Amino acid sequence: MKAGNDKGAALLTVLLLVAVMSALIAVSFDRVSLAIHRERNRSSSDEVRLNLISAEAIAISRIDQLTASNSRSGEWQGRSITVPVPSGTIRARLRDGGNCFNLNALVSPLPDGRYVAQPAAIVQFARLLQLSGMAAGNAASLAHASTDWIDSDGIALPGGAEDSYYTRLANGYRTANRIMVDKSEWRAVAGVTADLYNQIAPLLCALPDQKLPGYNINTLSPGQSPLIAAILPASVSAEQVRIALANRPAGGFDSAQAFLSQPSLRGALPPGEASIQLQTRSSWFQLELLGSLSDFSLSETALIDGRLRPARLVRRSYGE
Repeated sequence: MKAGNDKGAALLTVLLLVAVMSALIAVSFDRVSLAIHRERNRSSSDEVRLNLISAEAIAISRIDQLTASNSRSGEWQGRSITVPVPSGTIRARLRDGGNCFNLNALVSPLPDGRYVAQPAAIVQFARLLQLSGMAAGNAASLAHASTDWIDSDGIALPGGAEDSYYTRLANGYRTANRIMVDKSEWRAVAGVTADLYNQIAPLLCALPDQKLPGYNINTLSPGQSPLIAAILPASVSAEQVRIALANRPAGGFDSAQAFLSQPSLRGALPPGEASIQLQTRSSWFQLELLGSLSDFSLSETALIDGRLRPARLVRRSYGE
């Protein structure tokens, strides 16, 4: 009986060893497979990024051609092209990157590097918020709070908000006191709800300068009409601007005056500094890229300054 028990114990030990070794081998195979998968993704990511950088260079060359020509046509706006590359494709779409209210225009820079409120932009932003359905008083307060978020002082504008407000919140924080890098930062401003942000975000941007927004009337879509209505007299509605944009000639408007002469606008003239905001050519460009390689893909959005010669890439971001 003892010999039989020894054999049984030995067999059990062998089976346990086989089970343990099988588990270890399975884990090792999983780790090796994961390492191979990671390396393949890293290699694919590097290759796709290189393809996207090449696409940027091609787009910048195209932008130089656009800005050097005398054409005012916006036929390039939003047009998508797909370019084959080894083992994949690059899809590119070029849009006007300046047809949006620049949140950073709410302030003006001083020689010492500080930022102070820019009244003309605040008025226009409040008007844009009103055109989006906000009551006049609330719109003015939110425009002031947005300015307080960027300006360098700690004194709140009427209805605005500075550190004294934010630090009292349950999860307190402080104002940025600097220009925004991305419009998503606006979500942190007092009074900005998720619904409001989702509604108006398509009309906003955060360009790296503090000039009043310049809108290209030859690339604006009818849906962007509130941007123009915000700089025109309050008697002009977004619908009137939409009609004027919808009747744009095939070759584009020759001048701001030609646009303002449209029947729906009745020759409305923008006040003061706003007159230079109606432009017939684009200064900023947004390049949207999607690189695909086998089972890997990567999207990129690039902002390009077309005011320079040659045009210059200002920033890029990957992902949605």
